[in-house]
Order: sequence, then structure tokens, then C-alpha cells
Amino acid sequence: MRASVEKGHAIGIWNTLRATCDSLLEGHRAAISDVVLSEDESKIASGSYDKSIRVWDMYTATCIAIYDGHAESIVSLIYSADETLLISVDLNGTFKVWDTSIETQSGEIESHESAVLEVVFSPDKKTIVTTSGDRTVRLWDSTTGKCLSMGTGHRIFAWIPLMVPQDIPTAPFDHIMSSHGLFGFPRSIEFSADSSTILSSTDGSEAFSIKLWNAANGDCQLLSDEFTGSILSIAFSPDGTTVTSTSRDGIMRYWDTTTQKLLASFGGGTYSISSSIYTVDGTQLVLACDDGMVRLLHPSTRNCKEMNEAHDSPVMIVTMSVSGSKLASNAKSKVKIWDADAGTCIANYTSTSDTTSNISKLLFSPDEQYLVVLYEAGEIKIEILSVATGHCLDKLVGICGLANHMAFDSSAGSSLRVITNVGTLEFDPPGSATCVHARSSSSRQRAVNTIGLGLSKDGEWITWDSRNMLWLPPAFRISASDIDIAGSLLALGSRLGRLLLIGVDPSKMPVNVLDASPRPLA
Repeated sequence: MRASVEKGHAIGIWNTLRATCDSLLEGHRAAISDVVLSEDESKIASGSYDKSIRVWDMYTATCIAIYDGHAESIVSLIYSADETLLISVDLNGTFKVWDTSIETQSGEIESHESAVLEVVFSPDKKTIVTTSGDRTVRLWDSTTGKCLSMGTGHRIFAWIPLMVPQDIPTAPFDHIMSSHGLFGFPRSIEFSADSSTILSSTDGSEAFSIKLWNAANGDCQLLSDEFTGSILSIAFSPDGTTVTSTSRDGIMRYWDTTTQKLLASFGGGTYSISSSIYTVDGTQLVLACDDGMVRLLHPSTRNCKEMNEAHDSPVMIVTMSVSGSKLASNAKSKVKIWDADAGTCIANYTSTSDTTSNISKLLFSPDEQYLVVLYEAGEIKIEILSVATGHCLDKLVGICGLANHMAFDSSAGSSLRVITNVGTLEFDPPGSATCVHARSSSSRQRAVNTIGLGLSKDGEWITWDSRNMLWLPPAFRISASDIDIAGSLLALGSRLGRLLLIGVDPSKMPVNVLDASPRPLA
């Protein structure tokens, strides 16, 4: 018998007498770099560019062990003389020694074939959706961790060049990391308010479309395949009866979720629409337009109201306050705050040179005194603006770069508490007596604490009350996250395509968690 590496990601077991391939060992997600046969020829160990090692039973042609831990692709393997140890080396020249007598993970784990780029809990926290660089979307049960369904052809709302190698699972995330550092991908998945339905976009070779998923069983229906450009934004109405989408053809479309019929479309003529959201009562749509205007649209009457002035570049993001009386919009580095009823601009803000990436999300505080600005990447992840003046009151640092979503906790009392996908951020209102750094100067920066479960700034530690608690080894380094705050459950998407669920019992946590951070030697 002889083992050979087949074209692709499989190992062929050949009968040398008959010159036939008796079986294929499949499971690696990238090219295999080395194979080594045990002395008694009962086992084969294989190393791969997917950064994992697999051990195979020659007679049953099954994988009996998987070793993860390398940060780079594996290039060479060798057994010790007594075969109790397996030695591996990766592209960085890092050697690892594995004890083959210790029971390891065996069998297959359901996972994506590329880095996880989004992790989203449903509003009721029973379901998790993940998207990946392999253009798939998976639906998971948050209690059992089982994959309920998978869809293909998914399109994320971030550009990854086709030149990024697809046979290396971490490649899409590694590409973003090389230019941005930790990056919070814009969410391309939306849940209805009652958690029953999921909205996603697809990107096919011939057509673009939208899918509606049943969150209970994973069944999906194609909403439309009539788009002529890739989809830029999607949103549910507050009652879940309609959805809106915008695409690169500049058209906003408006759908009935029960009949899956197109109700109306707008834009694409004198101006194009880049994104849209529903007003709080669901009766109107707020449109971000490429002519620099923000518009309020009544879909039923087609009546449209424009704000009284325009941005000097296409509007990309719009948001509305809880009461519906205020709007905010972003175009390039500029933010405008509006009186929604009067249609007048209240304040303007221009990002300074120390913010180095695009704005990802805008959020009004419950009392509408502050506007929180979240950036996709960079040292400064959050800025807090005065709604009344547009002045930047605070620049917050020390936040994990994977942050891509936020919502205010209305039960926080006098403090500002923002729930994000990397932890709950609590800080005193800018200008209060306890906020010693609050000034209208745009140069002031300060660190912010996370309350309870969270992630460290570099994403390498799970934290509790901002203290490092659990270190994530290279095989479990993450590329996306979300948190169920009430359930103290952390959902982590890894750069190798896996979903990790980590729960913490708050009642068992000591008052002062030991900070396990590595300390420099004296």
C-alpha cells in the first residue's frame, strides 16, 4: 500500500500490486503539504495549508484525530521513533510537538470552509446566523450548537478582492487584517423583530436576489431575482410585514413578506438610493441618496420630503432617534444631525485625522442628547457627539476592533450603557461631573470599560469586567462575534470557519477576576 496526495485536498491510498486507488481520505479544507506513515503502516498523519493536522486509520479510511494550534500553514511532519509524539513545523518556522497518546477531537465538525465574517444572535437569542468568506450563510441552534441549515451564494456587505486565495480558510480575514487590523464587517443579515424570519442577500453568477429564511427550521424562499446590481442594504419593517432593499443599480425596492411580491420601487432616475431604513412607526422610509440628500418617503402615497440641505457627497448611512424626531446621516467623513419634522439641519460634524476608517453605524442615545458614531476599524472605534452642537465630546479607545453593532441599554439609569457585539460599554455622560475628560475638544481620547462578558482590544482574550479571563490560542482566534448579555453567552466565529459558544455563570465569578495577562519579566 502507498499513500499519495491527490489533486485538491485528499489523500489517495493506492494498491501498488494492482496500481489502483482503493480509497480517498478527505477532510482538509486546503492543499495538503505533507503526509507521514506510521511504522506499522496503520496510520497516516497529514499536514495542510488549512493549519491543521489529521491522523487517519489506514484500514477504515477514517479520520481518528485532529490537531489544531498552528498560526500558519503546516509544511512538514515527522513521527518520533516510538510514535508517541508527532512533530510539526509551519511556514513561520514554529515547531509543535503533539502527544499522540492523548485523546483528541475526532470526527468532523460542522463549519464554514473559510473565515467567519459575521455572527448574529436572533432577538430572542435562540438562533445564531453566521456568514463566511466561502459565500455561505449558516443557521445554528444557540442551545445545542448544531447547524440547522446552510445557504450558498451569500454576499457580505464588504469588498474582498477575488485575488485572495480561496483555498486558505483564513485568507479573506487575513486580507482585511493586513490593511485595517481587526475589522467589524457591516452586517448583511437581518432578523425580524419577533425572531421568526431572517433576511439575507445572495450574489450569484447570473443574478442577485434576496432570501427570506424560516428561523425555526432553516427553510428559505427566494424573494426576487430581478436585481441588476449587487445588494447594498436590507431592512425589516418594525412589524415584519414588509422589507426594503437597495442595490448598486440605485433602486430601493419594497416587498411584502407574506406574498413575496414587489410593492413598489423608487430611485434610479434623477438620483440613486444607497441605503434605506424604516421610521420608528414603520409608516415611512428614510432614504440615503447619492445626490447628497436625505429624504423621507411615504411608500403608500409616494410623497417625498427632502431635508433642507445636502451633503457634498453621496449619503451612505442614515439613522433615526427612538422618538422619531431626529435623524442623522453620514457622507464620507461628515455627519449631519436633522430635525425630522422641520426637515432642517441642527448640527454638523467632520471626522478628524485620528479616525482612520469609514463610519459603520450611527446611534442616538435614548434621551436624544448624544449621537454615538461607530467606526469599522482603527484605534478610535467610537466617538460621542452632542446632538445640539455637533461637537465631539469623547473619543473612546481600547474597544475590540470586531465591533460592528450597538444598541443602548435603556435600563442603565444615568450612565450611558451601549450593548455591542464585543461587550457592554459603560461610561459617564460627557460633561458630567464624573467624566473628567469630557470637553468639546476633538483631540481628547479615553479608554472605556466593558461590563461583564466581553473581548479584549486585540480579540485574543475573553474578558470579564475588562479583565482578561480566558486566552484564545491561535487555532481559536476569532474573526467575528456576538454576545447574549442576559444569558452570558459568547458566540465567536473563528478564522478557520468554526462557531464557538462560550458561556459564563455570573454567580460563580469572583468579585475581582484575576487578570491573567502575561506580565513582562523584571
